[in-house]
Amino acid sequence: MPAIKVKSGKILWLGGTTALPVYQDDPHKRDQIQQYMVNDLETQTRAAMDGIKQTLDASGASFKDLVHYFVFRARPRMGDIGKASAVINSYFAPLITSPRRPMSQSWN
Repeated sequence: MPAIKVKSGKILWLGGTTALPVYQDDPHKRDQIQQYMVNDLETQTRAAMDGIKQTLDASGASFKDLVHYFVFRARPRMGDIGKASAVINSYFAPLITSPRRPMSQSWN
């Protein structure tokens, strides 16, 4: 996946993550796209998160070092977003050391 490592500091920018493997032919071959971009958002999300993990590992970082992430889902089916979110959360779950408290709400 594309990544830029700032040599004078400790910043790594990742972008353009998909379910395609980190190293693949460019331009993509149709059979590779069909093999990795299956019509299942949960599977695609897991493959994308594995690609992010591979890039983080190669740079000496991990999910605990992430500051921000943005997820873009094109045309998800009903119910897929929750499944994809559960996959993403599973990568962060080992990092949570205490139970989360519910957010407080204010009503005016």
